[in-house]
Amino acid sequence: MPFPYREAAHSLGADRVLNTELIAAGLPSGKFDVVTFWDSLEHLPNPRAVLQEVGRLLRPGGIILIGLPNFGGYQAHHFGDDWFGLSLPHHLCHYTRETLTRLLDGCGFSVRVMEDRSGPENYHALKHSLLKRLTRLHGPRGGRLRYYSVKPFLHPWEWISTRWGGGSSLQVCAERVSAEAAGFFN
Repeated sequence: MPFPYREAAHSLGADRVLNTELIAAGLPSGKFDVVTFWDSLEHLPNPRAVLQEVGRLLRPGGIILIGLPNFGGYQAHHFGDDWFGLSLPHHLCHYTRETLTRLLDGCGFSVRVMEDRSGPENYHALKHSLLKRLTRLHGPRGGRLRYYSVKPFLHPWEWISTRWGGGSSLQVCAERVSAEAAGFFN
């Protein structure tokens, strides 16, 4: 059994924690106020089907909270294959603001807030992207030496790059809209 499941079952009780895929869980319709996907939606092989299931599970006006890598941000563009958020083969799908909005709209959600994450998480992604790039270009020893020589400049670089080109990841709050407003029935 996965460690997070064991911890949750220990804290909350095994009868209150499911260890199954969301669609297979057979949860009741319209019974949830909030569903979260923190750094997990990009790992799913069929995110559209999962989001449609979330739409079924949420009551009208319920919200979905999502955090995931920003494929349209500065770090993704600047580092390309060396970008920390790319994380192949673990991340199966990548999203920009536009593609995530289209996916959510198509699954019956209306985006209320979408913002770049900044600060420690963004800094962490930047330093790992830079280290990967320098190691690839200059080998493990030369790459690390170059990395440590520019590390003092990473905080200003993170701050400026986030403001000019977006953070390494996005946080999203979207609301389930009624079937009639979405133009389809659940």
